[in-house]
Amino acid sequence: MSDFDRGDEEEACRIALELRKLLHDTKVSHSILQQLGVKQTLDFYDSGRYRSDFEAAANAFAERELGPQTRLVARSPVQVGLVFAGMSGGDFIFYAPLGLRYQQAKDWRAGGYRAAPRSFTEWWTDPLVETTTGETFSRKDLVLTTANQEGGAHVDPEVDLTFDRLLKDMMGISMVQGGSPLSILELHKLGEGSPKNNAVYPSIRQIAHEVLATLRSGYKCIRKTPIQEFMYSEPFGRIAS
Repeated sequence: MSDFDRGDEEEACRIALELRKLLHDTKVSHSILQQLGVKQTLDFYDSGRYRSDFEAAANAFAERELGPQTRLVARSPVQVGLVFAGMSGGDFIFYAPLGLRYQQAKDWRAGGYRAAPRSFTEWWTDPLVETTTGETFSRKDLVLTTANQEGGAHVDPEVDLTFDRLLKDMMGISMVQGGSPLSILELHKLGEGSPKNNAVYPSIRQIAHEVLATLRSGYKCIRKTPIQEFMYSEPFGRIAS
Protein backbone atom coordinates (compact mmCIF):
# COMPACT_ATOMS: atom_id res chain seq x y z
CA MET A 1 0.00 0.00 0.00
CA SER A 2 2.98 2.29 0.33
CA ASP A 3 3.11 2.56 -3.49
CA PHE A 4 -0.51 3.72 -3.52
CA ASP A 5 0.23 6.29 -0.82
CA ARG A 6 3.12 7.61 -2.91
CA GLY A 7 0.75 8.26 -5.81
CA ASP A 8 0.45 5.01 -7.78
CA GLU A 9 -3.31 4.61 -7.51
CA GLU A 10 -3.35 1.71 -9.98
CA GLU A 11 -2.14 -0.27 -6.95
CA ALA A 12 -5.80 -0.30 -5.91
CA CYS A 13 -6.35 -3.21 -8.33
CA ARG A 14 -3.73 -5.30 -6.53
CA ILE A 15 -5.07 -4.23 -3.12
CA ALA A 16 -8.58 -5.25 -4.18
CA LEU A 17 -7.31 -8.67 -5.21
CA GLU A 18 -5.67 -9.20 -1.82
CA LEU A 19 -8.84 -8.05 -0.05
CA ARG A 20 -10.84 -10.48 -2.17
CA LYS A 21 -8.63 -13.38 -1.12
CA LEU A 22 -8.79 -12.30 2.51
CA LEU A 23 -12.56 -11.69 2.75
CA HIS A 24 -14.65 -13.21 -0.04
CA ASP A 25 -16.18 -16.71 0.08
CA THR A 26 -17.80 -18.58 -2.80
CA LYS A 27 -19.22 -22.08 -3.24
CA VAL A 28 -15.85 -23.34 -4.42
CA SER A 29 -13.37 -21.17 -2.51
CA HIS A 30 -12.98 -19.95 1.03
CA SER A 31 -11.45 -16.70 2.20
CA ILE A 32 -8.33 -16.67 4.33
CA LEU A 33 -10.20 -15.26 7.33
CA GLN A 34 -12.89 -17.92 6.92
CA GLN A 35 -10.30 -20.69 6.84
CA LEU A 36 -8.76 -19.26 10.00
CA GLY A 37 -12.20 -19.40 11.63
CA VAL A 38 -12.24 -15.74 12.66
CA LYS A 39 -14.19 -13.83 10.01
CA GLN A 40 -17.58 -13.98 11.72
CA THR A 41 -16.15 -13.29 15.17
CA LEU A 42 -14.19 -10.15 14.31
CA ASP A 43 -15.51 -6.65 14.99
CA PHE A 44 -14.69 -4.67 11.84
CA TYR A 45 -13.49 -1.09 12.13
CA ASP A 46 -15.83 1.20 10.21
CA SER A 47 -14.76 4.61 8.89
CA GLY A 48 -17.67 4.97 6.49
CA ARG A 49 -20.27 7.70 6.43
CA TYR A 50 -23.74 6.26 5.82
CA ARG A 51 -26.66 8.25 4.45
CA SER A 52 -29.09 7.62 7.34
CA ASP A 53 -26.47 8.42 10.01
CA PHE A 54 -25.18 11.43 8.11
CA GLU A 55 -28.56 13.06 7.59
CA ALA A 56 -29.63 12.44 11.19
CA ALA A 57 -26.40 14.03 12.44
CA ALA A 58 -26.64 16.95 10.02
CA ASN A 59 -30.26 17.68 10.95
CA ALA A 60 -29.45 17.52 14.67
CA PHE A 61 -26.59 19.97 14.10
CA ALA A 62 -28.80 22.29 12.06
CA GLU A 63 -31.51 22.33 14.72
CA ARG A 64 -28.98 23.00 17.48
CA GLU A 65 -26.66 25.49 15.79
CA LEU A 66 -28.76 27.19 13.12
CA GLY A 67 -32.17 27.33 14.75
CA PRO A 68 -35.55 25.58 14.76
CA GLN A 69 -36.96 24.23 11.51
CA THR A 70 -33.51 24.16 9.86
CA ARG A 71 -32.83 20.94 7.98
CA LEU A 72 -30.41 19.41 5.51
CA VAL A 73 -31.84 20.18 2.07
CA ALA A 74 -28.94 19.40 -0.31
CA ARG A 75 -27.94 15.80 -0.90
CA SER A 76 -24.61 14.98 -2.55
CA PRO A 77 -22.77 11.64 -2.94
CA VAL A 78 -19.55 13.15 -1.57
CA GLN A 79 -21.24 13.64 1.82
CA VAL A 80 -21.17 9.89 2.40
CA GLY A 81 -18.94 6.94 1.54
CA LEU A 82 -15.29 6.35 2.32
CA VAL A 83 -13.42 9.25 0.71
CA PHE A 84 -13.25 13.03 0.80
CA ALA A 85 -12.66 15.66 -1.88
CA GLY A 86 -9.77 18.09 -1.59
CA MET A 87 -6.99 19.97 -3.32
CA SER A 88 -3.42 18.66 -3.46
CA GLY A 89 -0.68 20.46 -5.38
CA GLY A 90 -3.27 22.48 -7.23
CA ASP A 91 -5.20 19.38 -8.33
CA PHE A 92 -8.73 18.44 -7.32
CA ILE A 93 -8.65 14.86 -6.00
CA PHE A 94 -10.61 12.28 -4.08
CA TYR A 95 -8.54 10.91 -1.20
CA ALA A 96 -8.66 8.23 1.46
CA PRO A 97 -8.70 9.92 4.89
CA LEU A 98 -7.11 6.84 6.55
CA GLY A 99 -7.10 7.64 10.28
CA LEU A 100 -8.40 11.19 9.88
CA ARG A 101 -11.87 12.07 11.12
CA TYR A 102 -13.58 15.37 11.67
CA GLN A 103 -12.93 16.21 15.32
CA GLN A 104 -14.44 19.66 15.68
CA ALA A 105 -17.51 19.60 17.87
CA LYS A 106 -19.33 22.05 15.60
CA ASP A 107 -18.49 20.28 12.34
CA TRP A 108 -21.81 18.92 11.11
CA ARG A 109 -20.07 16.08 9.22
CA ALA A 110 -18.58 14.56 12.38
CA GLY A 111 -21.79 12.81 13.44
CA GLY A 112 -22.02 10.89 10.18
CA TYR A 113 -19.56 8.24 11.34
CA ARG A 114 -20.46 4.90 12.87
CA ALA A 115 -18.92 4.97 16.35
CA ALA A 116 -18.87 1.23 17.02
CA PRO A 117 -17.24 -1.68 15.16
CA ARG A 118 -19.57 -3.85 13.09
CA SER A 119 -20.07 -7.49 12.21
CA PHE A 120 -18.45 -8.66 8.99
CA THR A 121 -21.71 -9.14 7.07
CA GLU A 122 -23.01 -5.64 7.89
CA TRP A 123 -19.64 -4.01 7.22
CA TRP A 124 -19.14 -5.92 3.95
CA THR A 125 -22.61 -5.65 2.38
CA ASP A 126 -24.37 -2.49 3.62
CA PRO A 127 -24.84 0.20 0.90
CA LEU A 128 -22.32 2.97 1.44
CA VAL A 129 -20.96 4.71 -1.67
CA GLU A 130 -23.44 6.65 -3.84
CA THR A 131 -23.39 8.02 -7.37
CA THR A 132 -25.05 11.16 -8.67
CA THR A 133 -27.54 8.98 -10.56
CA GLY A 134 -28.67 7.13 -7.44
CA GLU A 135 -26.81 3.80 -7.54
CA THR A 136 -25.28 2.53 -4.31
CA PHE A 137 -22.26 0.30 -3.71
CA SER A 138 -21.14 -1.72 -0.71
CA ARG A 139 -17.54 -2.50 0.19
CA LYS A 140 -18.13 -5.94 -1.35
CA ASP A 141 -19.25 -4.34 -4.62
CA LEU A 142 -16.19 -2.09 -4.77
CA VAL A 143 -13.66 -4.79 -3.94
CA LEU A 144 -15.03 -7.57 -6.13
CA THR A 145 -15.76 -5.42 -9.17
CA THR A 146 -12.34 -3.77 -8.99
CA ALA A 147 -10.63 -7.15 -8.60
CA ASN A 148 -12.64 -8.76 -11.41
CA GLN A 149 -13.12 -5.91 -13.87
CA GLU A 150 -9.92 -3.95 -13.42
CA GLY A 151 -7.55 -6.87 -13.92
CA GLY A 152 -7.22 -8.53 -10.54
CA ALA A 153 -8.71 -11.99 -10.05
CA HIS A 154 -9.73 -12.13 -13.69
CA VAL A 155 -10.73 -9.63 -16.36
CA ASP A 156 -14.47 -9.68 -17.02
CA PRO A 157 -15.23 -9.75 -20.77
CA GLU A 158 -18.12 -7.30 -20.33
CA VAL A 159 -17.79 -3.92 -18.66
CA ASP A 160 -20.10 -3.29 -15.70
CA LEU A 161 -21.63 -0.04 -16.94
CA THR A 162 -22.88 1.00 -13.49
CA PHE A 163 -19.40 0.58 -12.05
CA ASP A 164 -17.93 2.37 -15.06
CA ARG A 165 -20.18 5.34 -14.30
CA LEU A 166 -18.92 5.33 -10.72
CA LEU A 167 -15.32 5.47 -11.94
CA LYS A 168 -16.19 8.67 -13.86
CA ASP A 169 -18.56 10.21 -11.32
CA MET A 170 -17.90 13.72 -9.96
CA MET A 171 -19.76 12.67 -6.76
CA GLY A 172 -21.89 15.82 -6.80
CA ILE A 173 -18.90 18.17 -6.70
CA SER A 174 -19.05 21.26 -8.91
CA MET A 175 -16.05 23.49 -9.37
CA VAL A 176 -16.23 27.29 -9.44
CA GLN A 177 -14.00 29.39 -11.67
CA GLY A 178 -14.11 33.16 -11.56
CA GLY A 179 -17.19 33.04 -9.34
CA SER A 180 -19.37 31.12 -11.81
CA PRO A 181 -20.22 27.40 -11.39
CA LEU A 182 -19.13 25.29 -14.34
CA SER A 183 -21.51 23.01 -16.18
CA ILE A 184 -20.71 19.30 -16.52
CA LEU A 185 -19.78 19.89 -20.17
CA GLU A 186 -17.44 22.73 -19.21
CA LEU A 187 -15.90 20.61 -16.45
CA HIS A 188 -15.01 17.90 -18.93
CA LYS A 189 -13.52 20.41 -21.33
CA LEU A 190 -11.51 22.04 -18.55
CA GLY A 191 -8.97 19.41 -17.52
CA GLU A 192 -7.82 21.13 -14.35
CA GLY A 193 -11.44 21.45 -13.19
CA SER A 194 -12.12 17.73 -13.27
CA PRO A 195 -10.86 15.30 -10.62
CA LYS A 196 -7.40 13.91 -11.26
CA ASN A 197 -8.55 10.49 -10.05
CA ASN A 198 -11.71 8.50 -9.39
CA ALA A 199 -13.42 7.89 -6.04
CA VAL A 200 -13.18 4.08 -6.30
CA TYR A 201 -9.43 3.57 -5.91
CA PRO A 202 -9.09 5.72 -2.77
CA SER A 203 -12.14 3.87 -1.40
CA ILE A 204 -10.30 0.57 -1.89
CA ARG A 205 -7.33 2.04 -0.02
CA GLN A 206 -9.63 3.11 2.82
CA ILE A 207 -11.16 -0.38 3.02
CA ALA A 208 -7.64 -1.81 3.36
CA HIS A 209 -7.02 0.67 6.18
CA GLU A 210 -10.17 -0.55 7.93
CA VAL A 211 -9.09 -4.19 7.59
CA LEU A 212 -5.66 -3.45 9.04
CA ALA A 213 -7.26 -1.53 11.91
CA THR A 214 -9.48 -4.57 12.51
CA LEU A 215 -6.69 -7.15 12.47
CA ARG A 216 -3.89 -5.24 14.19
CA SER A 217 -4.38 -4.06 17.75
CA GLY A 218 -3.29 -0.44 18.12
CA TYR A 219 -2.90 0.08 14.37
CA LYS A 220 -2.80 3.72 13.33
CA CYS A 221 -2.15 5.32 9.98
CA ILE A 222 -2.45 9.06 9.44
CA ARG A 223 -2.19 10.80 6.09
CA LYS A 224 1.23 12.37 5.53
CA THR A 225 0.42 14.23 2.32
CA PRO A 226 -1.18 17.62 3.11
CA ILE A 227 -4.67 18.09 1.67
CA GLN A 228 -6.48 21.38 1.39
CA GLU A 229 -10.05 20.62 2.36
CA PHE A 230 -12.62 21.16 -0.37
CA MET A 231 -15.41 23.44 0.76
CA TYR A 232 -18.95 22.26 -0.01
CA SER A 233 -21.78 24.56 -0.93
CA GLU A 234 -24.15 25.43 1.91
CA PRO A 235 -26.37 22.34 2.41
CA PHE A 236 -28.87 23.67 4.95
CA GLY A 237 -32.20 25.45 4.53
CA ARG A 238 -35.08 26.64 6.64
CA ILE A 239 -38.29 24.57 6.52
CA ALA A 240 -41.38 26.74 6.24
CA SER A 241 -43.72 26.59 9.23
